[in-house]
Amino acid sequence: MCGLACLSVLGMAQDEFDAIRISSTDITGSARYVSMSGAFGALGGDVSAIKDNPAALGVFRTSEASVTMEFNTALTNSLRNNVYTNDNNFKTPFTQATYIANFTRTGKTKGLVSHSFSFQYDRLKTFNRRVSMNTGETSASLTDFMATYANGHPATDYEFSSAYSPYDYQAWLPTMGYQGYLINPTDNNSWVSILGEGEKVTPSYFAYESGSINNFSISWGGNFGNRLYIGAGLNMLAMTYSLQSVYQENFGAGGGFALNNSFWTSGTGWNFTAGIIARPINMLRLGFAVQTPTIFSLTDTYDAALKYDSYSLADTAAVSGSTVSDSYGYSYYKMYSPLKLNASAALVFGKIGLLSLEYNYANYRNMCLLERNGETVNYAVENNSIRTTLRDQHTVKLGAEVKPTANWSIRAGAAYQTPVTKTEAARLLSNMWSNSMVTDVSYWKERGTTYASCGFGYREAWWYVDFAYQYRLALHDFYAFDSSLLSYATTPATVRTQNHNVVVTLGLKF
Repeated sequence: MCGLACLSVLGMAQDEFDAIRISSTDITGSARYVSMSGAFGALGGDVSAIKDNPAALGVFRTSEASVTMEFNTALTNSLRNNVYTNDNNFKTPFTQATYIANFTRTGKTKGLVSHSFSFQYDRLKTFNRRVSMNTGETSASLTDFMATYANGHPATDYEFSSAYSPYDYQAWLPTMGYQGYLINPTDNNSWVSILGEGEKVTPSYFAYESGSINNFSISWGGNFGNRLYIGAGLNMLAMTYSLQSVYQENFGAGGGFALNNSFWTSGTGWNFTAGIIARPINMLRLGFAVQTPTIFSLTDTYDAALKYDSYSLADTAAVSGSTVSDSYGYSYYKMYSPLKLNASAALVFGKIGLLSLEYNYANYRNMCLLERNGETVNYAVENNSIRTTLRDQHTVKLGAEVKPTANWSIRAGAAYQTPVTKTEAARLLSNMWSNSMVTDVSYWKERGTTYASCGFGYREAWWYVDFAYQYRLALHDFYAFDSSLLSYATTPATVRTQNHNVVVTLGLKF
């Protein structure tokens, strides 16, 4: 069969897993901020503290400019059915650039003592991962998922004519399954896999993710009597995400297929932040900040190709040989990300050092998917899944700094983020649109993320340089497709993503 292509704007296909990816961020920023695991909400005085609590601007006493670079290595390994696979990737992005204009009212000790404006770029998240999985022999095949997806449709729904392309009206995955001789119709518009009774398959999965979430902000912070600091900021987020994946199955009785998927998301969003820092006594600082939900306008683009050799003992009439079926489409939508709060406290021991503790809360259950016109009716199922299968996220950060000399600082920190997905979270076939463009139906269930960091810095009156190392461990359970429709239990792959980040910041004061 020759290659087949189409262009479609039908079949919106976003769900709670897409919403998590778009709205979640990492602990990133200046080297000083990263080395203390981001526990800066009550401290201020650091360029990256501004994105969490804009009252941090009120602590600055001079104007400042800084730039940060991060060397990021992502190592990913997976384990399923006693088969271990690993992969890695390396990136060196600029993650932060800030200019702060400070205005100090000389001689003032009451009221507005000083205030500052900041113009800032922060990379909130880097999508940087290569995943390879060889999961061993199993009875679970994507062809079973395709057949169940096609149930209720006559074969004519998936056949081409001069005036009809099934990609414009039907779900792409069962269409490709039919065009690739991987599923067959039976009586009453029901469908079955090409595989024979009891035939096993050997699946593998490869994915490459790239892209980032970038924040461009303008903020203001004021110092009132050297006891109270107040700030506010307006943020524009720009995000891009790319996923290139290949899911492959080799059939036990011969033949198989490879499904190549390409998926891109891009868009912009806006939010507002406000916060305070109080210094009731000299050694104690308390902070609180709120970030409104980000209103994103997004575009998803899909491209898929199926290469198949579907010869099987179950159907000797099937075509043997390499053929290709492919499709292309896009969809537009909006999303409201979680409301985020943070509360923090810090002890400052004069010029000797400090200890800081911070708690972050993100209300993931209140995320919402919408059409571009603001209507939610077509996303009722997806938004209900967000409310019922996701948890709110809690993050605890702890950081410390010691100054052995007036110029040198040594720092360390740790943080933990709770998983957003509940045990029952799944990319259910029953929730997918009848004309969905999604062909990579895999999903990741979170099991928590841990951070550990350390660093040091050197400061002079008008310049400084900081270094940090951060270790990040994210645990997930990976499912290639919704296995709840099968009559037997399947085991997910356990995936460990380890990031080793080296961060360098150079700053000037004037």
